[in-house]
Amino acid sequence: MPNISIYLTNDQLKILDIISQNKSESDFIASLIEQEEKRKEKEEMLEAVQQIDLLDLGWSETEEECAIIDMELSS
Repeated sequence: MPNISIYLTNDQLKILDIISQNKSESDFIASLIEQEEKRKEKEEMLEAVQQIDLLDLGWSETEEECAIIDMELSS
């Protein structure tokens, strides 16, 4: 396994110690990788939403109002 060096502030080290106390190193690294994957997925989704807004591919104001009314009535 390769060696990885990172630099953390004292506050970050304290948080890391608290988080990692209940996990093995491999489980901890796996959870960090999973968190990063989720963060990237959210970022990509936000970019897609921004593109939809820029291209005006979303719902019209009337469609949005109807969807809100439908949602409220179905609850």
